[in-house]
Amino acid sequence: MVELGSGFKHPLSVSANSSSVPVQVIVLSGGTLSGGEVPRGYVVTVRSGGIASGLAVDSGASLIVSAGGTDINATVSGGGKLIVSSGGVADPTIILAGGTEIVSAHGTDDGAHISGGTHLVFGLASGGTVFAGAQVVGSSGTAAATVVSGGTEIVSARGIASGASLFGGTELVASGGTDIGATVDGGGELDVLKGGRASGTLFTSGGLETVSAGGLVVSAKVQNIGQNSAGLGLRVLGTASGSLVGSNGQGVVSSGGVDIGATVLSGGFLTIHSGGLSISATLSGNTAGALGAEFVRSGGRTSHAVIDSGGFLSVSAGGLVISTIVNSTGVGTSVGGLLLSGAAGGGAASATLVNSGGQESIHFGGKDIGARSTAAATCSSSPAVSPAARRLSGWRSSPPAAPPWRTLSRVSALPAAAAPVWVCPALA
Repeated sequence: MVELGSGFKHPLSVSANSSSVPVQVIVLSGGTLSGGEVPRGYVVTVRSGGIASGLAVDSGASLIVSAGGTDINATVSGGGKLIVSSGGVADPTIILAGGTEIVSAHGTDDGAHISGGTHLVFGLASGGTVFAGAQVVGSSGTAAATVVSGGTEIVSARGIASGASLFGGTELVASGGTDIGATVDGGGELDVLKGGRASGTLFTSGGLETVSAGGLVVSAKVQNIGQNSAGLGLRVLGTASGSLVGSNGQGVVSSGGVDIGATVLSGGFLTIHSGGLSISATLSGNTAGALGAEFVRSGGRTSHAVIDSGGFLSVSAGGLVISTIVNSTGVGTSVGGLLLSGAAGGGAASATLVNSGGQESIHFGGKDIGARSTAAATCSSSPAVSPAARRLSGWRSSPPAAPPWRTLSRVSALPAAAAPVWVCPALA
């Protein structure tokens, strides 16, 4: 055993240990061990007040930083191991292929570079960068402001990742793990697995966040990724709550997925596929054609959506929307509203409420059961319907009688035309 005490500053210069008994090198308070390679079979321990600087820890060698000790600029590779114990500090560490750094509970690492090795975090790691390999955040561990440009960050049970930036790499949030405030950029991917949770994710330009069955995402903000971009945006197979889909953003709710309380703004898309469910979405945009849009595909369902000015809800054949509220969208073919498509079966709606200034468009084959409005409604279609036939207070989409159509308090007939029939409260 070699002890380096107060005032001792020396570069490491030792030969490999050929015996089976580990060689102990201890750096005491005031001592500094710098430079050189820690050979196989050596264990360097940095005690309180001691410093190790610029050591290379290779196969079969270990560097232990005890409480109050400090390691600076270590390089760990090829089977070497760096252990930062409770109260110890490493600043920073380079972890190459085959190397391992373990940050124990209450230990600290600042600015690690992971380039093929493994970074196990049970204490605090901040400002690290993953180029290749993995950072694994375990029980009671926290990784703050990690940049993942390649490789993987894994957040396991009781681990927390905060403020991660994903630029080409992947973050996996496993059961019991939590991600807070990640930024997902072009090529980055955040996967929230069963039992995992992510909150406050921000998409800046590209990237993908997938919520698996049993996973939860809260308050994601999706924007600037391009619409109809395959493999980009928010993909929900579990549960998403309070998402905001902004300009050039898109969210997709697939089979088994549930989206609750989404806000879709001008230029954003939210698509509900077969087996997916959207609850209480709010859709809004502007009147220049940049609508906040939700599309309900065959087998998809939407409940209690609110369509405000510039919002648009389109229901394909086989899709269903329930208890939609259409507010003041304006009247016309480019200002939003509720659209029930035609084709075999048509889109279906139930218990729609159209408020003054809102509109609903029903293509032939579509149907809305129990719809109502807060004022008299105006209906226009192609072929044109006479003005006397346009005033109604409710409607259904049964096949019409031959024209001319009559003014009715409850309309049981709409024109059998390929063009849509717009239904909206009177502007007068």
